[in-house]
Amino acid sequence: MSAPSIVAVETPRIATWIGVLDSGDELEPGALGAVAIVLDAAPDADVIYTDEQWPAEGAEGVVTKPDYLPHHLLAADYLGRLCLMRATVLAEVGGFSAGAGEGAEWDAHLRVTERSARVRHVPVVAVTRPAPPHHDDEATAAGLRAVSGRVDRSG
Repeated sequence: MSAPSIVAVETPRIATWIGVLDSGDELEPGALGAVAIVLDAAPDADVIYTDEQWPAEGAEGVVTKPDYLPHHLLAADYLGRLCLMRATVLAEVGGFSAGAGEGAEWDAHLRVTERSARVRHVPVVAVTRPAPPHHDDEATAAGLRAVSGRVDRSG
């Protein structure tokens, strides 16, 4: 599996935002407009995440996410895609960890939300992935390392 790409979204009047898109991920029409509406209502937000989808039978591939629940993020990286993090906050926590492997996104989401609880959900399907998120032993181990790091940092 190839490494996902990091994308930066510049909004000069607000901030620069960093997110991850993988090969084949497609932003839905109006996705960034919906994000901008939420940012207008909550300009102090440091993390913005949306719902997502991938091909599946019926509604199985549509993932509608809850509003931010910090403890839920310890069980699953439900922020997923599209999740945009304020670049300054991501930089404050050290950016993406090179050694995090397949858990790099989850690790970044955990570290950024440790620094700021200003997290907003945009309840629209903003990205279509070509397939469900990748899960295997390596991905599971990387996720466990990310969560372990969070638990170690928080005591």
